[in-house]
Amino acid sequence: MSRRRLFAFVGWLLLFLSPACVRSQTNIAIAMRPLQYVNDTVPTNKCLYSPCPAPQLVMDAATFGVTPSHNWPMHARVSMAVINLNPFTHTNRVTVVAEPFKPDAPSDRVVLPLAKPAPRPIVAAGVDSLSPFLPPCAIPDLVRNRLRTTFVHLHSARLAVSSWIGDSLERPLTDVRDRRFELKAILDRDEEQAKALFDAAWRLHELVKTAVPAIRRSGLLDSTRIVPLSNVLRPFEADVQNITGCSDPELASWQSEVQLTNGELRHARQTLGAEFETLTALENDDNDTWSVASNPRNFYYYQVIGEYSQAMNVFVRLFRFDRNERLPVRLDPDSNLTAMWTLVFK
Repeated sequence: MSRRRLFAFVGWLLLFLSPACVRSQTNIAIAMRPLQYVNDTVPTNKCLYSPCPAPQLVMDAATFGVTPSHNWPMHARVSMAVINLNPFTHTNRVTVVAEPFKPDAPSDRVVLPLAKPAPRPIVAAGVDSLSPFLPPCAIPDLVRNRLRTTFVHLHSARLAVSSWIGDSLERPLTDVRDRRFELKAILDRDEEQAKALFDAAWRLHELVKTAVPAIRRSGLLDSTRIVPLSNVLRPFEADVQNITGCSDPELASWQSEVQLTNGELRHARQTLGAEFETLTALENDDNDTWSVASNPRNFYYYQVIGEYSQAMNVFVRLFRFDRNERLPVRLDPDSNLTAMWTLVFK
């Protein structure tokens, strides 16, 4: 390696490690410690996920309970709601049908909920040695000195890349990914209360709003950071591979460095790819989830019933459909039924 190239490389290494090589210190701080910067003060306005004003009669889709009673005076005008609907797992539909009272009308009914899928895992990287049976290498001093100098710079540059990947990308990536899975797990549970569902959706929204732009703008995802390391490795690797059929302690360490650096470059590319995938998945989750959570009526169904002129049974049925499923024009009472509550007005 020429003196000029070495100086250029050292300059790059200093630039790489310098805070001036990225745009904003705030973006770097958030990118490296995203969870510390996310706003965790959830809105306390109950009307964001529950009917306001509070209804007189409540059927709970999480517990299937009824409050305060199934029985009402025939002429009463009652505001009723089915609450704690989970709009993140299914599309929910509620029907309310009033029929003349029958003493033997079917009572409340709960159907076991539909099942759901599961997540995925990650991967890692790889050296050779001295043979006692080969003759010693006759490496010219000029070549040996050049390779020694390049080896030192290559080694320090590999450690810099390794530190960048581990501290600046992998650790924050793991934190963000774990937080995302944690919040998604809450959203995937039909028995969760609407408040917990809204809070999880809001926290996911805040995570995306805070972390994703900062990570993208921090410069830490710039794949050109690994180009100088690759550029120094290639000629060094070619020189080392040209020394064959002989044994030398320094050659063994050079060969090892070549393998380690190739492994580090491979690992860096995989990590960058994983980071971009995670950011895209977060943005997709947020687009999908927040568009649902920001419409409070998705968490409950509200209707005023009553003022009947004769005794009536009122059947409140909850239907759940897979979110990717096309909804039927007419609801079949025996298909996709999750729960039915029978009220009596007499």
